[in-house]
Amino acid sequence: MDEMLEASPPAPHHAAGLCQSPLSRTLSSSSTSSSLADSDLYVNLGCGENRRLYSVDSTTSLSVRSEISSDSEGSEEQMPPWQNIRPEAHIAEPMSSRKNSRDGYLLKQGGHNANRGWRRRWVVFNGASLSYYSDNTSQVSIRIIPIKCMTEVEADIKPTDKDNFRFKLHTTLKNRIFLFASDTRDDCLNWALTLGAAITEYKKLPVREVQPEKPDKEGFVRINSSSKKYYVSITGPTLQYYHSLEDYHIGSPIHQIDMKLASVKVKERKKCKLQLATHYRYFEFTFDDDSEMQNWYMAMEDAIAEGLADDTVLEKVYDNLSNKNCADCGAENPHWASINLGIVVCKNCAGVHRAFDYRVSKIKSLRMDTRVWTPSLIELMVTIGNANANAFWEFTLPPGMKAQPKDSMEKRKEYITKKYIGKKFSNLHELHSMGPQALGKELVSVAGSADVLDLMKILFSGAQVLYRINNCGQTAYEVAKDSGQRLNMELLYQNSGDPQSQLESVSDENRLREDIRLQGYLNKTGPMRGKFESRWCVLEHGSLTYYANEKSTTFKGTIDRKEMCMIQSVESDKIGYHFDLSTTMKENRIFSFSSDCKEDAGEWIRTIAKLMAPIAVMEHVGMIDIKFAGAAHMRESLSQDWQQTFLVFSWRGLNYMNRDLKFDYLDLRKASGIKKQLTGDGYQKQGPYFVISSTVKSVYIQATLPRDTEQMFLALSQAISESGRTLHDQPLTSKSVPVIVDKCIAYITTHGLKEKGIYRQTGQLSRVQTLLDEFRKDAHSVVLTNYTVHEVAGALKKFLRELDDSVFERNNYGNWIEAAGSKDEQHRMGLYKYYLGRMPEVNRQTLKAVILHLLDVAQNEHENSMSITNLATCFAPSLLRTQLDELQFASETASREISIILDILKNRDFFFKVDEKDTIVENNIRDALLKMKKGSIKGSTDNVNTPSCMLTPVLLLGESDHSVNISVTPEKTVQDGLIEALANFRRNNRNLEIRNYILEEQLFDGMLERPLFNEELISKTTVRWLEWSSFYDRGINTRLCLRNTDIMENLKKSVRLEFFLQRKCSDIT
Repeated sequence: MDEMLEASPPAPHHAAGLCQSPLSRTLSSSSTSSSLADSDLYVNLGCGENRRLYSVDSTTSLSVRSEISSDSEGSEEQMPPWQNIRPEAHIAEPMSSRKNSRDGYLLKQGGHNANRGWRRRWVVFNGASLSYYSDNTSQVSIRIIPIKCMTEVEADIKPTDKDNFRFKLHTTLKNRIFLFASDTRDDCLNWALTLGAAITEYKKLPVREVQPEKPDKEGFVRINSSSKKYYVSITGPTLQYYHSLEDYHIGSPIHQIDMKLASVKVKERKKCKLQLATHYRYFEFTFDDDSEMQNWYMAMEDAIAEGLADDTVLEKVYDNLSNKNCADCGAENPHWASINLGIVVCKNCAGVHRAFDYRVSKIKSLRMDTRVWTPSLIELMVTIGNANANAFWEFTLPPGMKAQPKDSMEKRKEYITKKYIGKKFSNLHELHSMGPQALGKELVSVAGSADVLDLMKILFSGAQVLYRINNCGQTAYEVAKDSGQRLNMELLYQNSGDPQSQLESVSDENRLREDIRLQGYLNKTGPMRGKFESRWCVLEHGSLTYYANEKSTTFKGTIDRKEMCMIQSVESDKIGYHFDLSTTMKENRIFSFSSDCKEDAGEWIRTIAKLMAPIAVMEHVGMIDIKFAGAAHMRESLSQDWQQTFLVFSWRGLNYMNRDLKFDYLDLRKASGIKKQLTGDGYQKQGPYFVISSTVKSVYIQATLPRDTEQMFLALSQAISESGRTLHDQPLTSKSVPVIVDKCIAYITTHGLKEKGIYRQTGQLSRVQTLLDEFRKDAHSVVLTNYTVHEVAGALKKFLRELDDSVFERNNYGNWIEAAGSKDEQHRMGLYKYYLGRMPEVNRQTLKAVILHLLDVAQNEHENSMSITNLATCFAPSLLRTQLDELQFASETASREISIILDILKNRDFFFKVDEKDTIVENNIRDALLKMKKGSIKGSTDNVNTPSCMLTPVLLLGESDHSVNISVTPEKTVQDGLIEALANFRRNNRNLEIRNYILEEQLFDGMLERPLFNEELISKTTVRWLEWSSFYDRGINTRLCLRNTDIMENLKKSVRLEFFLQRKCSDIT
């Protein structure tokens, strides 16, 4: 039965492992009490003639005393393994906060008389009690034995024991003796000493008569699927259950639950079942009747509230002084509320209300149900309050008939039933006699203007809350919403006045969105985008509503979630921290807000974005630092259909909801480009869309509104192109190397490996700075052919030197320098590798790229006069910098910097994993580019020598056998190639309309396609095809094509893609 009450949770709660240290380490490594001063503890070990006593004296020393027969020699043979410990030898032990605790696996013999089988248990002693569990992952104990119930611990070790060393724990639990066993003698003794020390300390405490705290709720309840009833008690924030009432009086529960980490709900009302959820398992309680279940429900919620101890809402509601006494019996300090009646009641009266139909009274805790308490609901409770409510409900109440705090539940129930269901004492509206429809019509007529107390009188007199004039007009709730009557809306909403909340299909979504709320002052402009003015803003019930001030009950405007399209943080010098909310309201109006506090603005953006987001990604959205967020449509290739998605842009990453309703992440640092299309082949068949291309995938995006598409495009373009001041804030290659580093290395590899004094000679400083500025503006679009190799080399070194943090990280500079001083090479290399392993990925990959490049340069030392020592000397100041960027004039420190780079250069294979295949590919590409530079590559089609270039065919999609050749040089961009191709086509066909064309790469007969971006180098694409020769027999069919974006949709619908000219890569000689 005990096992049935426990569960295996998803995560372990207790530390695993056994402590099996020798006794000489027992007191320092395990858990003997540290407060043994002025005491002597004796733990019985063994039995009969071989019995020994281990004592811990008043100075926490360990002694071995023999109580054996005269055959001392024989007894010595039975000494424990640590027999070298001298009698009375002192063992020093450090202080530790856990010396009075211990945990580990033990065997335990079952049965009250220890007459059942042995089972392996995870045992935990925390100094106050011993608990045991089925295993170290379970968080539901099988039994808890308080220290006050322990009387003695006895190590029952026999000379013949080999792997089952026992100790007995004597208790006052019906004088039961618990029998445990360990696999080792050490562990058994450590357990015995730990428990014995704790028992001794407890007995030293002065005896005090402490009256047990009376439980808030107690009684017998069936738990889980057991037919047996367990005794359950709730005291404060703790629930405990016991095998019997006797165990309760002794104080030895099976398990206890910290209620502040729990939640309770009615699981099956007809079967009178409650479900208590904790972070490690569910508990199910079954009761005899509904009334008992409701009482236990209230007690559990009170315990949870006690544990949470959050009185924020309660204190606000107490602003109305009449709410400090129960509306029904007058009891002081009530903390339950009927949210549809607008009253505050005590726990006992709340129990009666809870038994009513939810349309009569909806009971919620003022201390626990924080999700319910919207700003408007709190204000409604303060505005109505118990005094105003009772002015209606107790209008004709005879003196002496009101319920009293000490009344029985029967008397209390009788009174409350008459008051709210029978309406025996109510001040009913004059139209009451004409029926619900007449009251409903009156409710609609006054909902937009009446005081909330007048509305309350009509409503509780029996009005039909969903009444519509002529069955087609607005409900009272809709009238109040359109009129901006916030408190009227709230009262009607809580009394089922919102027609949408009654739809079962949206109830789950509404319930989740009800948790999203925020309020506070924001600055806001009007429709003409003029002066910012302060407004009290409230986000609740799926809408953002703003008021003139906090006291106003009539709004100046409201924005429903369904009208929100996109929210975006805006850099502005107008006022504070600015954000725009794009909507479909009134000619697609944009609402502009700002806050004086950056954190507040960020919280508003996240909360509004969370409200806008689909339920599947709502929680994820609320955890992102958002630049913009909004709805859009997206596809990942031209052949795919457009799908609805939700975008969240943060820093240099784009999160988008995929077809599985989960977020995918696109690292914009690794995007190769972004291009806007002005054609009408987007999802909406009109307006622009854009495509982002990366090394992983290409995505096509169109927002709900054209202006939002434009704003998204501008924000993402900036993120993709611009460079920051750190390595992490750079456009990156697929290998996480900054594009600026990759481009400079590639250019020097092609043009400068043999350049004399490369990296030692400096280029013209002004041109180096100009090049660096170009890189920082848009690294992808930089063309290096206008610069000398020395200027490119200077830009690379200057870039690395001017980073806010160095490649080797400033905060680790001291560690690297200290390691470099080690004379032991093996030790020094080990430290280097350790520090490299701790580097961020971008830093490590950047360093790897630089090191491999410098080795390439050094291989040409005989021509460029740059040895690895020279190169290390040039690069050390750029790669290693101190915390304060101090120049290292000290010869020893500077030499250590150089030695670090030298060591890494000389031991490349030890520090970096270099893929041989990647090396071969890169070498082939480099050789191909070098040969292109020399003009030794033949054109694949015309079979003629083209100086410094090769001829590459480009096919015009849709034109039969219509292709032209373009020249491809190492520096030629896609934009230049596109212009050349179109000009060649125009010469061949004067009627060709030159507009809306893009250049794209296609593989596998067009099954894979990738748009090429204007700033890309065509040679980077075409030369890589040379490395795919192993695929040719399988028909990889690489092609460059011109596509007219106006006819993309028609091509997508075609049976096959026609008229492509296969590009055959020529042999390189």
